Amino acid sequence: MTRRTLMSSSPVTLENLLRGLLDSVAFIRTPENKFQVVKSLAKGLHLARVEDAEEGYQNVLGIYERKIYPSVDGIGNVIRLLGARNEKVRRLRAEDLVDESVIKKLEKEGRF
Repeated sequence: MTRRTLMSSSPVTLENLLRGLLDSVAFIRTPENKFQVVKSLAKGLHLARVEDAEEGYQNVLGIYERKIYPSVDGIGNVIRLLGARNEKVRRLRAEDLVDESVIKKLEKEGRF
């Protein structure tokens, strides 16, 4: 999620950021990289044994999807929850906030 001003003022930066994210997700989800990912998780979580990061690895696989399209329904839920306390948020429409143009461009490039 980002502001439209960033999309218009720094599209190359945004695309590069998303490319990096997609490359990271692809690396994590590639079975051949499992040991490296688990080792990295163990190090980042300061675990004494690499094997203790196995559960975290399984959780990461469930969290990160290869396709990262924004969800209009998900944005709508955020608006509903935050709008309960904020009139400005309540006036927003999820359909007006979602812009898939960069993601579609990356998909055409074969990133996912």
